[in-house]
Amino acid sequence: MKPETRLQRHAQLWESGTASARRVAIGGLIFAILILLRVVEPYHQVEREGEQAKAALAAEKAGLVEQQQQLARIEHTLQEIEDELEQELWNVEKKKLIKYFQDRRLGGSDDLLVPQEKANETILNIVKLVESNVIEKLRAVMSLPETSERLADYPDKIGDALYKWKDDNYNNTKWYFTLRSKNQTIRGMSTVLTALKSEALAAVKESKSSLPDRKADIERRNAEIPKEIAKATENIKAELNQILPSWAQDSVGVKSMIVFYPWILIAFAAYLVGNALIAARHFHGMADEEQWTAVERSDPLLSSPWTLTWRGVTGTAVTVVNYFAVILVLGFCLGRAVKPPSPESAAAVTGSSDGTAVADSSHALADAMLAVLPVELAYGLLLATLAVVVAAPLWRRTQKT
Repeated sequence: MKPETRLQRHAQLWESGTASARRVAIGGLIFAILILLRVVEPYHQVEREGEQAKAALAAEKAGLVEQQQQLARIEHTLQEIEDELEQELWNVEKKKLIKYFQDRRLGGSDDLLVPQEKANETILNIVKLVESNVIEKLRAVMSLPETSERLADYPDKIGDALYKWKDDNYNNTKWYFTLRSKNQTIRGMSTVLTALKSEALAAVKESKSSLPDRKADIERRNAEIPKEIAKATENIKAELNQILPSWAQDSVGVKSMIVFYPWILIAFAAYLVGNALIAARHFHGMADEEQWTAVERSDPLLSSPWTLTWRGVTGTAVTVVNYFAVILVLGFCLGRAVKPPSPESAAAVTGSSDGTAVADSSHALADAMLAVLPVELAYGLLLATLAVVVAAPLWRRTQKT
């Protein structure tokens, strides 16, 4: 080959190589950022929201099961209370009071204060019986968070009725004068308790009747989640098709792109540096044909910012910064692809608090990526391209000085 032909070929290949490196750098950055923002991140978000919705429904379903168990406990306790109401334990206190009056009449005492104190004592004993056998039992089973407000109020309702009954009869001289008045007073308290107990049982049955519908609603919403994810994935696929060339649109799916996206970034970096090295080789071939000196070779005006050779301190620094910036952005995109944001950090960015309690399904996809491309290897390859970018100009300088 004639020297002038070889010189012309080196010059043409150098120019096309630097132009190709520039196009790969700019095109690669645009592609990487577009895919990250319009495909990878949205898909991670869709998967994350889907898992959050599933976790929320699972928690709601668990709460429904707990509520069902809670209602069963309340119903069992109300049945126990009903049995105790039927036994009328307070009749024991009534009989004690009647016996007291019988003994008092036999003793001939006319101390009017003593009967009132005994009657008051009977009232207090009955109040304690109801508190321990009814109110405390209800509070024990109705104090949990799963209890509805309607049921949670019943211990207070019974307490209010009991203490009203106490206030009406404490220090009242009428209720204990005759056997009939004693029976009416104590039966009145028992009647109120029975009515409230029946009302509570009705509320329990009403709450239980709504559980199957709520369970069916949860199952329906849970079945809708995959459909919503599929619909959102179709939208992402449409975004992907706008980025890909027509020949790749049908063959590349969203998940395939996400799994192989790190490989594509590394391929961009390797292709970029490969083009730069080839351009630098032709640059030095051209310089050899022209018999340039080391000073001429290091003149930035005789090369370009994308020529990977020694171009003086300033020119070389510009070249290294160019490649470093491109590879740094590719590394950032790689990091976001193989290590999606955790639910906590995603919630912090979006201001949402419901992502902190769920697993991020995007990590499942990240695991698939890591199975294809270990993250250490990925970053190692990018660091290797950076090392070549820094070492190539220095090596060329030592070769020509």
